[in-house]
Amino acid sequence: MLKNPPSPRDASRPIVSITPLSLDRDSRTLKQARAAAHLGCPSVVTQACPAQRGVDGLTLRAAAPCREGGGLLGILRRYLWQLGIATYRATPAGARLYHLHAPYQFPAVYLRARKARAPLVYDVHDDYTRMESHSGGVLHRRLFGPALARLERLCIRKAAAVVTVCETIAASYARRFGTEVLVVRNSHDSRTDVSPSLALREVCGVTDADPLAVVIGQAKAGRATGALLRAFATLPDNAHLAFVGRGYENLRGAIADLGLTGRVHLVPPVAPWEVVPFIAGADVSLILYTPINDNYRASLPNSLFQSFAAGLPLLYPDLPEIRRLAERYDAGLCIDPHDEAALASALQTVFTNTERAQHFAHGAARAHEDIGWHKEERLLLDLYTRLLAEDACS
Repeated sequence: MLKNPPSPRDASRPIVSITPLSLDRDSRTLKQARAAAHLGCPSVVTQACPAQRGVDGLTLRAAAPCREGGGLLGILRRYLWQLGIATYRATPAGARLYHLHAPYQFPAVYLRARKARAPLVYDVHDDYTRMESHSGGVLHRRLFGPALARLERLCIRKAAAVVTVCETIAASYARRFGTEVLVVRNSHDSRTDVSPSLALREVCGVTDADPLAVVIGQAKAGRATGALLRAFATLPDNAHLAFVGRGYENLRGAIADLGLTGRVHLVPPVAPWEVVPFIAGADVSLILYTPINDNYRASLPNSLFQSFAAGLPLLYPDLPEIRRLAERYDAGLCIDPHDEAALASALQTVFTNTERAQHFAHGAARAHEDIGWHKEERLLLDLYTRLLAEDACS
């Protein structure tokens, strides 16, 4: 039973989630918007880009797109129009609560929250300023990085509550901004899984007897994909590797040069609610993040929780948040993503030692049972009900 549920007078006023992405590319906003619907009032999502698919139980709104343009002018146009004016127009007035999922849209959402006299929750998906300060060149370091830092500081000062994905980021924000931060991990919600028409093995054309490793999520800087490919070239010819997500097309040359054509598969992304059933037939999941900046060092990626939910053994890097959970449940082997020999050895262990692989798989399943979204969302709903009760009494 939810404490302090919405009163009948307020039941028609929505809880609004705001994301700078489309909802089908933002699993955290999707899960939290679904959780908000449990409070008995409408759950609305404002997206900077339209989703390609609707979601039952949610109302989706999209900011009107701006004209395409490159360079500094194009970037400024996107920020001022799509993340500013158009977001303000698309975000419903008079909501009970606004949940902001990135600092970029803060001015637009703050104006809506202030007019509605509604609480604003700020959700820190990444340590944004520390991520930007190590990438993007001189323009980001000297212009956008400092501007984003000032915007985020103002956002935190005006928010009724700050939420984040892991303990490391929570401690960093508490220290830097002097604010309390609630940790709600972005674990997987298996209750909403939908089986795709084809599973990963079918898409790759591999048999159940062929060893299959998978890397989940879009290509990003700091992923040691080159070392993994070179390691894979030393494995038996029946071993296969799949990259599932956007941005891996630039690996085609290396795949061909290493003689891995037909063994390494570049698979387009699937919907967030299809990922776990899609990958469940693989033998091992690899997480290839390396600590190129403070944000990556604090990573607790979706792929970790999706691997737990799929019951896959893990090969994971020595990053504190990932290692803490993987070791707690003995869900796999810690590896250096740049060490080709160690990668090859760890893959061979999981592929050939059935007893050990099953032990890791059971650990992954235990992790999902303990920290799946069915447990984490309770923290979020308790926060919502507290803020709504406080707002009703003010």
